[in-house]
Amino acid sequence: EPLPAAAERLRTALAGAAQGRLGLVVAEVDVRVTELLTEPLAPPAADAAAPGVPAGPDGPDEPDGPDVPEATSGAPRPVPAGDTDRAVEAALAVPGVLRPATAPVGLGRSVHIEERAAGEGAALPRRHVRVELVLARDARALDVARAVREAVGAALPDTPTVAVLVMGFGDLGD
Repeated sequence: EPLPAAAERLRTALAGAAQGRLGLVVAEVDVRVTELLTEPLAPPAADAAAPGVPAGPDGPDEPDGPDVPEATSGAPRPVPAGDTDRAVEAALAVPGVLRPATAPVGLGRSVHIEERAAGEGAALPRRHVRVELVLARDARALDVARAVREAVGAALPDTPTVAVLVMGFGDLGD
């Protein structure tokens, strides 16, 4: 198949997925061919992680357990486990959420809670929660992320700001 035709099919597929799967309105999809490979790619090098444990944000380099945010002065203050649990429970109650992003491995964190002092990108001192999730394949990411933000913010006593990172899509058996 000629490259321009393949690129156009890719543009169409990406635009359709952005609108249908993610709920995003896209004005234009820019696809550029930067290199043609004539040799097959070499298999990726073996990772230093243990077998079955992915590297990266869900891998062994991410400590287990709740975040320990930096207090505005003094020593780090641990986040109450109850807040992390409440955030996870609120997120999992939203239709379309399959699981926390780290559930299959059991390492790392799917909820990050930190204190933000005034002047650090926040107008007022306030907590910020980041939730990393895997969504069901048929979920519209934008709609689910908005619902998770609302649910997690309402579940915590101080109504923190909430960011949702969609780390992937899956099925119940994944």
